[in-house]
Amino acid sequence: MKSALSPLGIDVDILDLNFLLLEKALNSQNSDLKKDLNSLLSDYFDSHDVSVVGVSAGVTVSNIFQVQNHPFVQTLKFLMSEKKHMVIAGGIIATNEWKNILRKDLSHFVFEGEAENKMTYFFNQLMGKEGNSEYSGVYFKYDGQLEETIGEKDVVTFEGSPALTYENIEIERYHEVGCLSPFSRMVGPDKIYSTLQLNRGCRAHCTFCGVTPFMGLGVRQYSIDSVISELLYLVNERGLTHFEWLDDDLLEDKPSIVDVLTRIRDLNLGVTWAGNNGMIATSLDEDLLRLMVESGCVGFRIGIESGNDEILKKIKKPASTKTLDRASKLLAKFPELFVVGCYIIGFENERFEQILDTFHLCLKMNLSWSGWSICQIVRDSNADQELEDSSSEYKSVSPFVPSKETEDGTIVFDSQSSRFKNIFCMPKNVVPTRDELKEIWFVFNLVTNYIFNKNLTSTGSPKKFTAWVKVLQMGHPSNAVISLFLFIAYRLLNDHEAAEEQINLTRSIIEESFYWRSRFEQYGLMEIAQSPGKDRSQTQKQLQDLRREYEVNFSI
Repeated sequence: MKSALSPLGIDVDILDLNFLLLEKALNSQNSDLKKDLNSLLSDYFDSHDVSVVGVSAGVTVSNIFQVQNHPFVQTLKFLMSEKKHMVIAGGIIATNEWKNILRKDLSHFVFEGEAENKMTYFFNQLMGKEGNSEYSGVYFKYDGQLEETIGEKDVVTFEGSPALTYENIEIERYHEVGCLSPFSRMVGPDKIYSTLQLNRGCRAHCTFCGVTPFMGLGVRQYSIDSVISELLYLVNERGLTHFEWLDDDLLEDKPSIVDVLTRIRDLNLGVTWAGNNGMIATSLDEDLLRLMVESGCVGFRIGIESGNDEILKKIKKPASTKTLDRASKLLAKFPELFVVGCYIIGFENERFEQILDTFHLCLKMNLSWSGWSICQIVRDSNADQELEDSSSEYKSVSPFVPSKETEDGTIVFDSQSSRFKNIFCMPKNVVPTRDELKEIWFVFNLVTNYIFNKNLTSTGSPKKFTAWVKVLQMGHPSNAVISLFLFIAYRLLNDHEAAEEQINLTRSIIEESFYWRSRFEQYGLMEIAQSPGKDRSQTQKQLQDLRREYEVNFSI
């Protein structure tokens, strides 16, 4: 946004609240998000004379008004209460919630979708400049009524240098307070990282995805020269050693991505990169994967979603189980890449037998990791009813991970009776309830990512497993499954000191937590926790015995 507005002669500053909040939390033993956020806002606006304040957040949540002190809402409330600034809101949350934001007087204007063109039009109007294109998609309240600007629907094209925006952000210190994804942490905690983008938009129109509704149809591309120029700036001026692509469809234009990666390889900058947004698996080929490795790729995600062709067709996924199977065979030729498959269960009216198809495809594809989520319907908060009204219509879906509902990673069930000793015995033709989907998620995650993880087999790489899972443990320190299988991985690496640390942590968790003690008894993990293998061979045998038990009892 800064690169779009600076040519208008506007002095634009960036207040990087996410970084500042993480820094405060890291340096305080008793961090309070609400107090910290208000303190940061007060300090900044007490010392800066600002006429217009724009607020944006890029994380999709189903209902920001049912989350206590959501930072986006809290920031808007603070700014509007000051009555010193014109407040404008944009981004994914603002686009989804524009009616409620305006109804609740949390902003003066809301910008829909990509906002570069609309912001340029808006500020030209403010400054009295004539002869500019007029755009729809700017919302406001006038005489108590919600209104929208009249004009054309815009398509954003890219001009200017993004390097301007880096003047206001301390990317050299981002790695000190967190990570972009597990990829940016597994390459090393001291790696300075940032992001790059080649394409905006996605050629696919999957029904569960919000990319096309937010960004519009089609894929637009930054010039390859500008992408390389930005990378060189980040490496030479800011010390970057790792970057991640922001693209939702990085591989859309094969000649362009080949050109970019070839230039990165030939520049020999010593950087690594990853793709945390799901790539379209059918666009991969052997030459491209080889070029990815040569240009510094450490891994990426691919969107698989379902192992059932009927569901894939229903959600308009540009793939079939045959093409996905072919992709997995191709990826097996490049074991140096850490590839995460993304799976969703619980699509509308999805039967358990169709969910099982996804489970079995996941085991067959045998990737480095499997990202499981539950399809969650997101209420249309821009319907003509207040958001709090449970009768509001529904319009979109969003991935939901049950373990992220709570601070300790335990799963909360709607019904106290929701415990399933063997979910594989569920009738195949039923549509699982929400509680059943949570239990299915737990089992699929346990089986595919831990018990049958390929990097814990005799031909796998336990080192890759520990690099990835140690990052997960940072966010879920009281998850006993994570610590138990890190114990196993470290035993397989003959790192006995680290193994002892993890098994002691596991025992401590299950002693103190009824939830985890019940889970270990329920899924046959207690024997390893109570009598862990003393060396590599004993631990290998324990894991092999556990796998055989699951193969028999769960028909795997």
